Order: sequence, then C-alpha cells, then structure tokens
Amino acid sequence: MVDFCATLDSLYRTSQNQMKINDVYTSNYLKSSDVTETPTSYTIKDATVEQIGQNKDEKIVIYFVGHTKGFVVNKTNAKTISKVLGSDDTDDWAGKAIKLYLAEVQFKGELVEAIRVSLKPGKAESLSIQRKNWSSLQT
Repeated sequence: MVDFCATLDSLYRTSQNQMKINDVYTSNYLKSSDVTETPTSYTIKDATVEQIGQNKDEKIVIYFVGHTKGFVVNKTNAKTISKVLGSDDTDDWAGKAIKLYLAEVQFKGELVEAIRVSLKPGKAESLSIQRKNWSSLQT
C-alpha cells in the first residue's frame, strides 16, 4: 500500500509541479541546452572579453541582437568565426551573423554536447532593421 501511495504522489508531483533544472539554475551565458541541432542565425551585437569561471580566465563573449545571454567563445569556435566572417579582429564582427548549432564532441575522453559555429555564414537581418531605427533617431 505504501509503494502504491508513493507512486501516486510521485505522478501527481510530476504533473502538477513540473520543474526543469535549467529554469532553477539560470545562467548569463548560452548553454548547449539553449541551442538546437539545426543551425540558427544569430546577429552579433558586441564581442567583449570577460573573466569566466572560478579561475577568472579571460574569454571572448559574444552578445547577440535580441538575446540577453552571452556566448562564451572557445578557441575552436573563435577560429571558425574568424574564418566565416573574414576577420580575426572581434571589432569587425558586430553586425555580422553566424550560425550556431548543437553538436556532440569529445571532451576529456567523453562525448558531450557543445555549441558549435557553422562554416556557413548567417543572415544579419535584425541588425539592419535596428540600424534604420537608430538613424531615424539621430536626426
């Protein structure tokens, strides 16, 4: 009887109080769970250098138009972005678009999900609309 009641309680909690870990433990940065396997365009608003993690390592962080979370760029993704956008100067990246997708990669001997940058450039539609609005505000 106890096992049956525990099972009913468990089912009730699952259906009534659905809670996802990522909703509780939020982050200021994109995680693999924020990206899909289908490459999606993101227009770069800004690229900065920030201290990340417990060791306060300096990393490039990209912020995108219409999104609040930053994308912490590892060396592999930085090289891909540089190749796709035709510049290794992060100041040149603003206003250009990249495509992000979810991939399985080897990390410390295990397969893990990671955010990767596509070699195909994205479409920077959002920023051009925003620039039109900025120019009308400047007059």
